[in-house]
Amino acid sequence: MGLPVTVYRHTDVGAPVGRPTIPADWIAILKACLVDGYGAKQPLGWTLEFSNETTSAFKNSVIDGGSGCFFTIEDLTGGASQGNFDITIAKSMTDINTYVDKVQSRRYRTYNSSAGVLGWTIIGTSRGFWMITVNATSGALDTLQTYFLMNAFIGDIESFTPNDNAPFGILSGISTTGDSTSVTTTAFLGNTDKIYMTHLSSDGSAGKVEYSYIFTSKTTTTDGGDIDVVNVPAILTTPLLCGIGGNGSPSFNLCRGKIAGLYELQHAGCQQLTYPIVRTFDGEQYEAIVGNKVPIFWIRISGNWYE
Repeated sequence: MGLPVTVYRHTDVGAPVGRPTIPADWIAILKACLVDGYGAKQPLGWTLEFSNETTSAFKNSVIDGGSGCFFTIEDLTGGASQGNFDITIAKSMTDINTYVDKVQSRRYRTYNSSAGVLGWTIIGTSRGFWMITVNATSGALDTLQTYFLMNAFIGDIESFTPNDNAPFGILSGISTTGDSTSVTTTAFLGNTDKIYMTHLSSDGSAGKVEYSYIFTSKTTTTDGGDIDVVNVPAILTTPLLCGIGGNGSPSFNLCRGKIAGLYELQHAGCQQLTYPIVRTFDGEQYEAIVGNKVPIFWIRISGNWYE
């Protein structure tokens, strides 16, 4: 079932937060975009299942075909600027402190300087979404990635397994089926030449499996300029999540699926442009993910996902 994509930005009229400088800002942004809406923007259709002073737990929409799995966002530093927060994935929860079939946690950090963080972007549907920090710095994009700039996908993948028991996860650059307990730039897409996602087994059996996508490193020396001004075709391919030997058993799920909205552009360019970078390819709009490499990952921000 196709689900229409909605884009939320800090520049929207009625946006709940301008710059996310403390973890509580991200919690407010997610509540507004996923559950409540703001201004003329309707919410994505997630539900807020549990919350307390530091933590909120969200569930995606079963009505729209979602898995009904959960994620939490937890402020670890009591409202401090440049504070740490955890995003934790689980199949279910019974209360704000109790996970059922927890998958893993990833740790991130906010930043209070307007010279580093300009704002935020949420791109998604009722089943999955992208959570992005907008960089305030202009210049060569392959030098801009740092520990406080995040670009995470949270939600259901487009699974190749019929009736997948656990398509829900968080995409990052960290390779481990366990939790990350420190803040590092390797958590982000575009910092290294691999991205990772951990899932519970698709048939409901015990254990977790890690999947990855490996791409070619594209740095300053391979930047071919803005795709709009060079005479090359805009070829978009779909990254696939494939099993990693030793990190779980992918024996019956060698290729688990694809990330909703994510594409790789087979041209390394746009290095000198300022975020957000939006282009139209084959009648659909795409937004570049800014990482430590020249931007090659793009999110489709028009049309439908989960078709």
